[in-house]
Amino acid sequence: MRNFLLLTTAAVILFASCKKENAVKTTNITNAQAATMVGAALSVNANGFANIKNDIALYAKNVTNAGKGCGVIDSFALARQEASTSTINYNYALGYYYMVNCNNNIQDNLSSTVKYNGSFDAANLTSVNSANATFNLASLSGSDATYSLNGNYQTTGTFQTVDITQLAGNNSLNIDIVNLVINKSSRAIISGTGNVSVSGTVKNKNTFSYNGTIVFKDANTAQLTLEGNNYSINLTTADVTAM
Repeated sequence: MRNFLLLTTAAVILFASCKKENAVKTTNITNAQAATMVGAALSVNANGFANIKNDIALYAKNVTNAGKGCGVIDSFALARQEASTSTINYNYALGYYYMVNCNNNIQDNLSSTVKYNGSFDAANLTSVNSANATFNLASLSGSDATYSLNGNYQTTGTFQTVDITQLAGNNSLNIDIVNLVINKSSRAIISGTGNVSVSGTVKNKNTFSYNGTIVFKDANTAQLTLEGNNYSINLTTADVTAM
């Protein structure tokens, strides 16, 4: 009888311990949830980096064709909502600031600053956020068929996970883009890399921080390595798949 009671007590303690462990796990953002945040920050359908890259490359093509003057600052604003084919709803106000830099009076590269604020609503994540991006796009003139993009892209805001965890809080993403090769005609990504950090606070609970690297595979795919975990990101839809 005594042995039975001891076994029963041990089982109860183990069960309670497991429940407590599971409860702790749901009070913070997991690696996979952080990867989802990165996917949204990169994708076209959430007005992420891929959208901004397209805007910069299109502007570069237009100013090259128009022979834009050296050192002239150009700025404009626009409002953007999701396309009819998008699976993510978003609404953003954006401001663009450009300057053409020349070498011997020949267009050489484009400095750009992009700021925006708004929100997106995806199947597994919603966010109200703002962004600040600074980029340099090289190889404006000449016979090169590609541009080279380098710079930094930052977002800050609030989030809500749309899953069993139902976590809410504040988050920040910092993405450094390194030697992103872009086709001048199609604006498609050919190759490139990036470094990313994701951090934040879950409301009334824990802080989180993840660091990783990005390898841009092609026009529509990037591989994210986040603290040793690998994911494939669809740069259009923001879908993130563990590898």
